[in-house]
Amino acid sequence: MKKICVTLLAIIISFTVIAQVPQSISYQAIIRNSSNQLITNQGVGGKISILEDSISGTVIYSETHFLTANQNGLVSFEIGKGNVILGNFSSINWAKHKYFVKTEIDPTNIIGTNYTISSTSQLLSVPYALCAGSVSLSSPNGDNYNYTVDDYGNISFTKANASSQEKLIERLTYVFNNLESTNYVHSSDSLMNEYLGIYNYDCSGFVCEFAIKKCLSDHYQDLYNHKASSRPLAKDFYSYFRDTILGTLYDPNNIATCTKQNQYWKIFTDIDSLRKGDLIIVKYSEDWCIAENYSSTGHVMVAWGAAIQDSNNPDDYIIKIYDSSSSGHSNDSRDGALTASINGSGIGIGYMIFKASSLASHRPIQYKWNMTSTMYYKSYSTYYNSSDPQDERSHDRLEGIIFARPL
Repeated sequence: MKKICVTLLAIIISFTVIAQVPQSISYQAIIRNSSNQLITNQGVGGKISILEDSISGTVIYSETHFLTANQNGLVSFEIGKGNVILGNFSSINWAKHKYFVKTEIDPTNIIGTNYTISSTSQLLSVPYALCAGSVSLSSPNGDNYNYTVDDYGNISFTKANASSQEKLIERLTYVFNNLESTNYVHSSDSLMNEYLGIYNYDCSGFVCEFAIKKCLSDHYQDLYNHKASSRPLAKDFYSYFRDTILGTLYDPNNIATCTKQNQYWKIFTDIDSLRKGDLIIVKYSEDWCIAENYSSTGHVMVAWGAAIQDSNNPDDYIIKIYDSSSSGHSNDSRDGALTASINGSGIGIGYMIFKASSLASHRPIQYKWNMTSTMYYKSYSTYYNSSDPQDERSHDRLEGIIFARPL
């Protein structure tokens, strides 16, 4: 067997933000014969193989190339773009094993029928730009993060071994930082383009389709399997969490708190247990919706912090909220110029007030859309104006409020 002198001149590892990471490795080699003479200005056949774990390891990918050595004996090609003999280049898990590249040359036939020159060397850091979805980096304090790029070329970091709650927080943080334009619209008019930073959707559609689905696929499928609508609406979140998971533990006429969980969700009603990344599901009364000709079935939002008890009104809890809504809350990010509508709708973060029962259970029974509103939306009682107890309506607005934590 003759020898080859393969000099790796340029491996392109620069990373460019584009829609998809190129599934190839740029490779250059100088070819010499057994007498150490350059093979120049002629066509040669090339065969490239990727070996797993060792210099004599299993060939997991192989391809051929029609090559031309220039006046300096240099050949240039891209591994992953040749004529495939074996395997699938894009399915190689570069982060899992050590890999070696075997180069074989037929100096007499560009078709490659008699490979008499060969060399094998280890691939070190070369292909790792190809696996940006699984590259791990460590911060100075020792935390590990995954470096990812989505289909739009957006780059983000996620904490390795993150909990489901942390993954949801990271996803929502990414969306908020990526916002360029947002508006509250129902699904028929929805417009979502992460590449342009456009997020136009309603509350349940955004939380389900563009938060949970993107980072917690099993949780999303669990929700989707229990929906009664074409996609999970607020009423579907509520009925699944209440009826299927809480079951008989939940009694809308009893303000005692309860908690229960399945494989994917922990459902609870104690406002003191609320944490950042928990879902808050508000279900409107069907009677109230009919009486008021109101099309929405409720509201789905994400707690962006723990509930803080109001020192002046111990039954009131201030909660920082992340949601998509038709109007903002108090101290709301939608007050800025990002919103596409004049009323500050769409995705944003603001503050609401939830009133808990005065008993030790601290189960939420009312809420205010913002901290300055005089209007409480009540559950288990009537919809009323707190400044005028006589301002009552015949239908309760709220059927109930429950919390859900992804597990």
